[in-house]
This record gives sequence, structure tokens and C-alpha cells, in this order.
Amino acid sequence: MRNIQEFTLTDPRAVPGQAGLHRFARFRNLPDQAGRVDFLEVLHDAGPYALLKRSGKSLLKASYQQAYSADRPYDELVDATDYYLRSPDGTFTAVKPTTKSLVAAIPPVLQESLRAELKKTPVRTETDLVNAVSQLNKLAAVSK
Repeated sequence: MRNIQEFTLTDPRAVPGQAGLHRFARFRNLPDQAGRVDFLEVLHDAGPYALLKRSGKSLLKASYQQAYSADRPYDELVDATDYYLRSPDGTFTAVKPTTKSLVAAIPPVLQESLRAELKKTPVRTETDLVNAVSQLNKLAAVSK
């Protein structure tokens, strides 16, 4: 396991013309997992900033016995997806697929210009987040 640095999975259900490859790379010292090594999917890494994704599952316990409960009589496994922005200095910041979260994760020098770019197309989905990081990398290249 120590020798594996990255691997690629092919999605057999991918629609022709769309990317069916998912590249995973090894990362260490994520914000919530100091000292632990984890494989994350690399969504975008063409520039100084990289967008990474950790997919997992979370257990949602049954909640049906109190007066204002969620009326969920069974335990349920739900998707738990975490996104991380890796900055040029190698630090990781947890981000959500929102404009506010992404803008807060970058240096103040780039915040206003990225916020102006994202007013046209706000970040709401994973695809929007990938496109926003691509724009961030363009802005970072211009500001150098």
C-alpha cells in the first residue's frame, strides 16, 4: 500500500463523450485527519490550485421517538462527500460547492476578482465547482 501513489478507475456506466476515468492520488495531512494518508479523487489540478474529492458514506440513525423527530423509523446510509482545495503552498482547505465557501478559501488578493467572475455563474454543483477552480487558476496565473 505504501508504494501506490495514484490509480485510475474506469466507470463502465459513463456516457460516450463524457469522462469515464476517475483519478485518485495519495494525500497526507488533510484538515480533519492529521497524520493520516488518504486517497482522494482529483477533480481538477491544471494550475496552482487543485480540487479534490473524498466520497464516503455516513450512518443516519433512526429518529422517530420524540415529539419533533424526523419520523425516520430506520437507520440509513447516506452519501457523504467532502471537497478540498489544495493551495500552491500545499495546504488543504475544506470547501463546499458554493461561491461563498470557495471565495473564503483563497487569498484576499484573488477574492474580489473571483467573486466578480462567479456572479455570472454561481457555484451550486460539483461541475460548477470544478469550473470555478479552473477560473481561479486562470486568475492566479494572470496575477503573478
